[in-house]
Amino acid sequence: MTEAVEAHPAIGRLFHPTCDNYVATPGGNALYRRGETLEVTADIIDASRDRHGNSWLDDLSENAQLDRWGKIRWMEGAAPEGQTPWTLGDAEAESLHRLEREKLKRRADLDDDEMVAELRRLSEKYGRIETSWSGPKYADDREIAARRAAARAADGR
Repeated sequence: MTEAVEAHPAIGRLFHPTCDNYVATPGGNALYRRGETLEVTADIIDASRDRHGNSWLDDLSENAQLDRWGKIRWMEGAAPEGQTPWTLGDAEAESLHRLEREKLKRRADLDDDEMVAELRRLSEKYGRIETSWSGPKYADDREIAARRAAARAADGR
């Protein structure tokens, strides 16, 4: 480790990612996700150097990030408490939401009210998802059920 690395202005500073980012560490690449905090060390700076001796940690200003990556990938400071690895409504959140919905559908221990509460909790956690349901609306379901019951009664069933 050189004196330049030991005096690097990013050492000891905290950053949190706005999206998934791999960070070179002495032990190999580590994935940092939203909700996690990176504490910059001299070893991380050393591991992140390119063949010209530059590190992406040399300048994490918004302008430098926009020039380098086209978006802001890192914010200064610890990750906000409770921040999730996904952004509400993004593809990852939708995928996780659908996965948990499918698990809920297989649970026989939930009554209708509990199921509605669980589905609402999922929407609050992951954001709303678009569904492909194109069948009748709830009010129409009641009409259909009433017509079927009337038809059965007319048939004497």
